[in-house]
This record gives sequence, C-alpha cells and structure tokens, in this order.
Amino acid sequence: KKWTQALAMASDMMAAIAAMQANAEEKPVFATFDTFDAQDSYRRAHGKRPAGEPDTDEESSATFSDDAKKDVAKDKTGPKRRKLSPPPRDLRVQSEFEGSTQLYIRHWIRWTLAEWRRLLGERSPEIEGTALAREGTLRETEQHLQPLLDQLREECMSAELQPRMHRMVTLAAARDYAGANQEYISLTVGTAKWHQDFMNGEARHNKGFNMRKVFKDKKAAILDSDEAKAFLQALRRLIVVAQKARPSEDASRHISL
Repeated sequence: KKWTQALAMASDMMAAIAAMQANAEEKPVFATFDTFDAQDSYRRAHGKRPAGEPDTDEESSATFSDDAKKDVAKDKTGPKRRKLSPPPRDLRVQSEFEGSTQLYIRHWIRWTLAEWRRLLGERSPEIEGTALAREGTLRETEQHLQPLLDQLREECMSAELQPRMHRMVTLAAARDYAGANQEYISLTVGTAKWHQDFMNGEARHNKGFNMRKVFKDKKAAILDSDEAKAFLQALRRLIVVAQKARPSEDASRHISL
C-alpha cells in the first residue's frame, strides 16, 4: 500500500514537472539575444501597448521612434543655461553703475577674467612659467566664481561680505594691489582667534583625563561654507592677474610674488 502511494506521488510530480517545462517552452521569458526585441521591451516599460500584443502596427513603431529620439535629444541638451553677455573690454569707473556696488564688483571680476584669457591667448611673458599660464587654472577659477557672479547679478550678496569685498575690488581697480591683498587677508583671516573647533586636554597619573573643547570664533563664520572659501581664493588669484595686466608705476603697491 505504501509503495502504491509513493508511486502515485512520484507520477504526479513527474506530470507537474512536465507541465511546467511545456509552459516554459510556450512562453519563454528571454530565449536568445537574436530573438530579443528592444522596441517591444521599450513599449512595454512605457505603457505603449500591452505585453504580448503582436508588433504589427506601423504607427506604433513610428511613435516609439519619435519618443526615443526625444529622450536622446533631452539627454544631449541637458539643462538650459543662461546666455551670458560678452565680457567687458574696458574697465569702467564705479560712477557708471549708479551706486550699485554689487554690479561694479561683478564688472571688475568679469573684466579681469577677460584680461586673463587675453594674456593666455597672447602667451604673455608676464604669466609664463606660473599657474596662471594654464587653461585649466582659468576654468577652475571661473567655476568657483560662478556662484558669486550669480549673487552679484541678482544683487543679493550678504550685507556682511559686500562692503569688504567692495573695498578689495576698489583698491585693485586703483592699482593698489598690496592694499587689496591686505583687505583679502583681513576678510579671510581677520581678527578671529580660532577658525575651527578643536578638542584639547591633559592626562595626569591617577587623575584621569581633563578634556576641553575650544569653539570657533564667530568672526570666522564667513568661511563656514566651502563655496565661500572657493570664490574668495579665486578672487585672490584675480588680484594677481590684475597686477599682471595693469601694473602700477609704484612698485610698493604690488604684491610680492
């Protein structure tokens, strides 16, 4: 009796396995690379037609082609960027900007970047053999300055940063590069005692460890973001470029490089 039941169970299992194999042969999930239909898979994924519907509609094929072209074109174009006006050829005076210090700072930055590109194009001996002679250095500086230029265009720079940066640019425009560099040092280093938080302490025998934390001075908050650090360092580089492009007759007003 037990043998009869075991044989019956084995027979049922063999029948079930045979049925599953027959089912798999009728509806293969993915047989070979030669039979794989990319267009059919695309339409199934994007709801163009139900799965399993034969591909006989020429209009459906054309629709897929148009959609695919749109997707590829979207990937190539990427996000739209604001079209920039040509860089200024001449350095204008501040009075032409109707009292807007932010627009004047932006004008000076763009003019200095244009002068840097001119020096690169002319292979000027003033910058040969320095980091300023590399195209990559210019591109990196432009990238770091872009957030600042956007703020200046919208005239939304912080009230704390604006007057100090304006003094720096005004001194550089007047060819007092040493003064502009000193203003940069005052802006970045200033009078803050500590620019970063840090831990310190001392250990004594049988007394344990006495730990204390020194907090960053609030005066150094201007350098909290990496973005601010990057564009301030880029501004320092522009002061050097301006000195190369428009040197002062008084050597004492130059930065010692």
